Amino acid sequence: MNADALSIDDWTEVDQLLKVAFAGSTFESALVMSLRHAGRDIIERIIRRDGRIVAYLAISIAYRGPAPIGYHLAPVAVHPDYQRRGFGTSIVFQTLAEPRVAEASIFVLGDPRFYGRFGFRRVQTPSCSFDPGNQHFQALRWTRDDEFTIGYEPEFQDA
Repeated sequence: MNADALSIDDWTEVDQLLKVAFAGSTFESALVMSLRHAGRDIIERIIRRDGRIVAYLAISIAYRGPAPIGYHLAPVAVHPDYQRRGFGTSIVFQTLAEPRVAEASIFVLGDPRFYGRFGFRRVQTPSCSFDPGNQHFQALRWTRDDEFTIGYEPEFQDA
């Protein structure tokens, strides 16, 4: 299960995967397309199995005001037919080990049971505007206690 970079030829298939994996929501597919079209600095990885893309992960820049402070891990998607078979775990572990992100602070809004296996821990600061009370907002390699609201690319608000 190798996580690979994707090409523009993969965009349509990733869009379909996001729509299936997040059934009933178009936010994730709209977000990814908006980030790409805006030219944002995002890292995208995929895993192929049986001739199709079965797992997808994106990382975008996290901000404190205008200054980059790390990355946001979102979205992570696995096709329903391939869930609970290690694809999500594999794509996250491999991406977190890549040189560009291996030492950076990474933030995620998601299930603490899933992301805890990678070392993510719930944080009180910074606060996340998408998760009042930071019940599901977590960080990896974040050690500061600064009070501020973490920033996202503008497309997170617009998607």
